[in-house]
Amino acid sequence: MPACLIRPALRAASLPCLFALQLSSPTAQAETNPYYLGVGAGLTHVSNLYRLSEGSPHSSDWVGSVSLRAGIDQTFGRQRLVLDAALRQQRYRNNSALDNSGYSLSGGYSWEAFEKLSGTVSGSASRSLAAFNPGDRPSVAERNEQRNEQLNAQVRYGLGGAWQVEGGAGWLRERFSLASYSPYNYRQHSSNAGLNYRPRPGLRLGLSGRLTRGSYDERVVAGGVGEDLDRKELGLSLDWEPGGASSYNARLGHARTTYGHSEGNNISGLTASLQWNWQPSTKLRLSTQLARDAGLDSSSMFSGLVRTENNRSSSSLRFSLDYELTAKIALNASLLNTRRELRYTSNLGQAVEGHDNNRVLTLGASWAPWRNTQLGCQYSHEERSSASTQFSLPYSANAIGCSAQLMLR
Repeated sequence: MPACLIRPALRAASLPCLFALQLSSPTAQAETNPYYLGVGAGLTHVSNLYRLSEGSPHSSDWVGSVSLRAGIDQTFGRQRLVLDAALRQQRYRNNSALDNSGYSLSGGYSWEAFEKLSGTVSGSASRSLAAFNPGDRPSVAERNEQRNEQLNAQVRYGLGGAWQVEGGAGWLRERFSLASYSPYNYRQHSSNAGLNYRPRPGLRLGLSGRLTRGSYDERVVAGGVGEDLDRKELGLSLDWEPGGASSYNARLGHARTTYGHSEGNNISGLTASLQWNWQPSTKLRLSTQLARDAGLDSSSMFSGLVRTENNRSSSSLRFSLDYELTAKIALNASLLNTRRELRYTSNLGQAVEGHDNNRVLTLGASWAPWRNTQLGCQYSHEERSSASTQFSLPYSANAIGCSAQLMLR
């Protein structure tokens, strides 16, 4: 099933995923040829393109897209190389100023020197439209392109028996094309270290810590231009596959974020999540996740919510279902609800507090009439209610679209 038919589209830029080319997993389809090439096209109708609040004139539109994708998934002994590249053109029927071309590049290399030493290196880059009404940032009704790049590396070493140590580093950068969004241009680097214990197959206990240094280089603050932040995290994790149809993932920790100038935005608190995956048969898969996080790097990022330092805490519930009706027809559904506690502190020290709730429902279906061809349609409904209308505006939007894709390998 294409990723765009099972992943909720919370951002306006994500809605064209309904019709953009999203090939099925190359790994799942790979037999002997590691190379693949695909094309796709689609059409989506959006009821509230700019995510405007009730009482505002909503702008509905049709959005078309064509895409090209190519990549490689090759194994060399104990090493594996994965590269993927996609180009996309989007056209709007009534809002041609939003017409854009986007791309996504990703790659990864995993290696194993001998039984005890292994690691991974990965990176990605993308360009797409940013959210029109992300909440806690200016709501705009013009083209605002967002560029993301990131690099990550991780190394693991077995100490003997059931123990393993690991460590790594990462870097990312987010940039926007609109001048009004320059204060949100962001970059960070991080490092992590951890200790894992695997007493038996299917069970892992972990202790890990992470240090993150971030910068908003163009943000105006009381001390001048530029805002830095530091985040420290320490946590316990559990991965458990008891056998049968269920598996569990859990984490519990504490995080603290401090700012160089905007001390009113400093935050510390509990981070926790519990996920249950259930697959009673090869046709049915269910997943449920509860999560609570404090501060910048909330796990609610899986929902597509924008990175924001004003997110004091978030609590999320996510449910997803995938069902293979026949060998060629698959159905899916997902429901996501995220509540955020927000606080904005101005340069003058004035604080405004509140909260918002973001909800997304998606229903989709796909049909593979031939081995290299896939057709799909999806409906999504998203809405936000807000008690912080000074900087998190409520809205409601629907989208429905269909796509077609062809992959050659």
